[in-house]
Amino acid sequence: MIRVFKFGGASVKEADAIKNACNILKKHADNSSILLVVSAMGKMTNAFENLHKAWFKGENTEELLQKIIVFHNHVVSQLFEYEHVVCADIEAVFTEVKSVIARRISDNKLFDQTYDALIPYGEILSACILTHYAKLVGLNADLVNAFDYVFADDLWREGRIKWDITTEAIRKNILPQLMSSNNKILITQGFVARSSQGPFITLGREGSDFSASVFAYALDASEVTIWKDVAGLFNADPKAFDDVQLIPHLSYHEAVELAYYGQSIIHPKTIKPLQNKNIPLYIKSFIEPSLSGSIIDKDTGHDTDIPCFILKQNQMLVSISPKDFAFINEHNMGEIIGHLAQIRIRMNVMQNSAISFSFCADSSSFKLRELLEKLKVGYFVKYNTGLRLITIRNYNEEIITELSGKSKVYLEQRSRTTVQLVTS
Repeated sequence: MIRVFKFGGASVKEADAIKNACNILKKHADNSSILLVVSAMGKMTNAFENLHKAWFKGENTEELLQKIIVFHNHVVSQLFEYEHVVCADIEAVFTEVKSVIARRISDNKLFDQTYDALIPYGEILSACILTHYAKLVGLNADLVNAFDYVFADDLWREGRIKWDITTEAIRKNILPQLMSSNNKILITQGFVARSSQGPFITLGREGSDFSASVFAYALDASEVTIWKDVAGLFNADPKAFDDVQLIPHLSYHEAVELAYYGQSIIHPKTIKPLQNKNIPLYIKSFIEPSLSGSIIDKDTGHDTDIPCFILKQNQMLVSISPKDFAFINEHNMGEIIGHLAQIRIRMNVMQNSAISFSFCADSSSFKLRELLEKLKVGYFVKYNTGLRLITIRNYNEEIITELSGKSKVYLEQRSRTTVQLVTS
């Protein structure tokens, strides 16, 4: 039996967390082989993103890089004896990082490509440290590099998986290792793949969940478990809402709906590969691993009418009207959406009237400026930033009133089961 585990950044954020992760592995490795996908430690993805921004702007990167080095070296010092082989491995990784940021960026259009050249080192470091510690405590563990087996196209920061060659590579190279013993553990990086233009391309922010489902699909895994700092899947983010309810069982269909609207515990692309192979997804707590958590599978019989709430902060609302007061028709829509696709603005809500098209998206001053430049000839554009998007699944009027409160509602959209409100 092969299982796929995924440990997020919070579950490997420090030395004690890595020890806890290995304790979880010990409890599950006796009767199955495990492919473990790991994220960057703690807030290291954010740290590498800050390093990338400084590098891209031509600013001094020494202090930012040093903070990342000190953080990882401190974790290593708490887990290993002095001069353990992991020290040389970590030093080699940072030598690569220094080589990357030593290059001069001469083209401002390379932001996404240079992002993908640097950010995956967070996952590379965490997988390296976790593998060495797993071996140290007696686990039958080895490291495999995801970018040697997962292949994607050249859409930087949102690489699209090349399923045929990825599946073939994983089945040919990784499956035999997992089948070699009943307690084999292979540890790999999430979030990263290989493109035709370089060793790294990322799969979208929080893409490690998706990585887990890619490996599970290729390996025909019996199940996937995502280990979180919460006890399972809730009807709302416990950090943003009071009196949340655990949802112990959910269907693929309902999970896809929640993920599409921004439910943060599941990456939107994670479900489809699992549904295609009928692989159940478990969401469990690494803090209290004995709890049953939540399961997502094909069974729709457990779906309920419990209202689910999703809050997205830092939103922008953009309204576009033709300068000649022509109707918003198929031609206008095609042109506008074409620009959005080119700039890679993902609409969270869209709505149109006779002469206006409006959409809500995650705020990005850079992308907004680019959109305004493309539309300035033929369209009037109005926009608001700093807004919230509230999505309520299985809503009623009382809940809408309670959540919107005294906030100004800029846009409202309803279906039979879901309402979305863009508010101040």
